[in-house]
Amino acid sequence: MATATAQRPWYTFARIDNFGSIDPQGAYWKPDSNILTPPGYPVTALLAGQVTSTQRTSWGQTVVTVKLAQPLNRLATHTFYEHMHDATVVKGQRVAAGDLIGHANYSGEGAALGFGLYSGDIYGSGPAWSILQNDLRPGGAGLLNPVALLNAAAAGRLNIPATFGDGNGTAIPLDSTSDGNNFFTPQYTPLLDEVHTVLTDVPGFYGIALAVDLAEQFPGWIDLTQPQSVAGQNVPDVIGIVRSTGATITDNFVPVLIRGSLVTVGLILLMSLLIRLAGAVR
Repeated sequence: MATATAQRPWYTFARIDNFGSIDPQGAYWKPDSNILTPPGYPVTALLAGQVTSTQRTSWGQTVVTVKLAQPLNRLATHTFYEHMHDATVVKGQRVAAGDLIGHANYSGEGAALGFGLYSGDIYGSGPAWSILQNDLRPGGAGLLNPVALLNAAAAGRLNIPATFGDGNGTAIPLDSTSDGNNFFTPQYTPLLDEVHTVLTDVPGFYGIALAVDLAEQFPGWIDLTQPQSVAGQNVPDVIGIVRSTGATITDNFVPVLIRGSLVTVGLILLMSLLIRLAGAVR
């Protein structure tokens, strides 16, 4: 097994999570977190497991699916890594946490590195895709949302098995339900904070382009906190609804300002052109 050289792990770079919203690339709920690594950056296995698929697709470039040595919950039995330039592993290969599995896309090859959780051997195929979509849609259980897992890994709070089947188990010190199934709670980072992180982590024009692309998107944040129990009845989490609505309105001010400015400049140029054409006709 190949091990990546000692350097900053890919999961410590800035991310675009925006779960609970339609993916910019298609008519489906966003299925992965995009990590804004430098071009061609080494991608290592976050958790130990066995590779069940490596594929080259038109939508995710190189995609690697790994069946976990120890599932995170009843749905999160696999991890997937997509939008990669290449894969350094093959189907059936066992990987330990930290083993090199491929490299992120280079500039111009497609979207930023994608990471997510899955319930099947081949990401994007079979009934597992419907399971993923139902789980991540607003009101879903969120068991396949990888945000808390990535946050724990980036903060060094993830106790992961060193090798496949080593018996150490996976302990994630995060909120969970009594049955241990719900590791994943919604996370919110203001849009401007995300843009600032991108500019800090990704140098040069590539970082500027990523930051502008992030800043002009219309983000939405939905608080998936479980309904509150009052007198034995589940009632909506009003505080969570108000919080997520306010965050969405606040963050959308920046994209509205950017796109509004561009539209205004375009209209001014168009009107100037029409005035000049009208003057030439006379």
